[in-house]
Amino acid sequence: MNRIDYRFYRTKKQEMVYGFGGCSTTYVLGMWENEIHVSEPMQYTGLRDMIKTKIYESDYVRGFHRNFEVGNLVEVTFLNGCFMFGTYNAHEFFNMHQHIEVIGNLYENPELLEVD
Repeated sequence: MNRIDYRFYRTKKQEMVYGFGGCSTTYVLGMWENEIHVSEPMQYTGLRDMIKTKIYESDYVRGFHRNFEVGNLVEVTFLNGCFMFGTYNAHEFFNMHQHIEVIGNLYENPELLEVD
């Protein structure tokens, strides 16, 4: 069983803060409420990309199809008790792609999903 792990983004310092693994959700949310200039907590999905990078909520990931065709860049979200990769749940997304790569995240790379 994967342990629950979280991270935050400190907007004022512009840094991602890790190290909330094994903490209860109540503890993490309490810390979040007490700190100013911080993003909502982002939960670890329990999944890793092709180079073993942990995949968290708000990450931008790209899948590579089995024929090496590059897939769309999608955001990881948590919806109705399920991690979503764009419009696909994690199981569907990983079955559709041979390789998955974390490209960035919502806070450090907001321009990646901007539409022209």
